[in-house]
Amino acid sequence: DQLDTHHTEELNRARAQINTLQLAVADGSYRLRIKAFCPAVPGTSSAAGLADAGSAELAADARSDYFTLRDELALSRQMILGLQDYIRQVVQRTPAQP
Repeated sequence: DQLDTHHTEELNRARAQINTLQLAVADGSYRLRIKAFCPAVPGTSSAAGLADAGSAELAADARSDYFTLRDELALSRQMILGLQDYIRQVVQRTPAQP
């Protein structure tokens, strides 16, 4: 029970942080930017530098998918950590059955 409580609390903290970030992106106080490289279009006459290039951003309809993935990652992480703790603390201490 203690292991489950610990990992549930960690998951709830991670989900609250993701939700806060999602709301901040939605209200415009934070921007969701993606590190990306935009190759030059062949035949353009601009210089090799990209000083005037804009930032790559997710489309508005893809933002919710991004936060869903973050939530699922947090859930998976806590499930894995919980199972590892269970194996270490319960299974490995149980005597082997003949």
